[in-house]
Amino acid sequence: RSPGTRLAEIIGAFASAQRRRKPGDYLFGAGDAFQFFYVLSEGFAKSCYTTEDGRERTTGLHLRGDILGLDAIVTATHGCDAIALDACEVLTVPYDTVLLHFQRNPELAHELLHAFSGEIRSDRELMLSMITYSAEGRVATLLLEMSCRFASRGLSATKLQLHLTRQEIGSMLGLTLETVSR
Repeated sequence: RSPGTRLAEIIGAFASAQRRRKPGDYLFGAGDAFQFFYVLSEGFAKSCYTTEDGRERTTGLHLRGDILGLDAIVTATHGCDAIALDACEVLTVPYDTVLLHFQRNPELAHELLHAFSGEIRSDRELMLSMITYSAEGRVATLLLEMSCRFASRGLSATKLQLHLTRQEIGSMLGLTLETVSR
């Protein structure tokens, strides 16, 4: 299992609501107060932020079993937008409820720390690929990572549907649209 998948199963039991989202709907926006974790039980979403000059920068692709909002704990506000890329089912899990269960449930504590570690590692690997790999290497790294993530969730590891535009892939990897297209 991938980091976060077991955690999504555990904290999904504490969900206060399950909501359907259409493509383009926001799960949360940058600057929103942090109150919930968001668990994707179906579908795909992206995380992104808008730079000061108005450009959108894609920072992640999220799929079934992923938990969004982990980074907002430290500031009590979300630092990015999370947007549905297709029809999604999203569980909202109150942070306070997770904290209550965290103290009584060692498995939850272990899985939450595992998810944090996985997110830190994934971010580090993306950053390192951007500064050490060629454009082709960055795209290959993204595709290999997504193949592993898809396989860990029972999806095809060879027929990847990323649900991202070439522009979004480029912004995530620090590449131009033309380079991604090639």
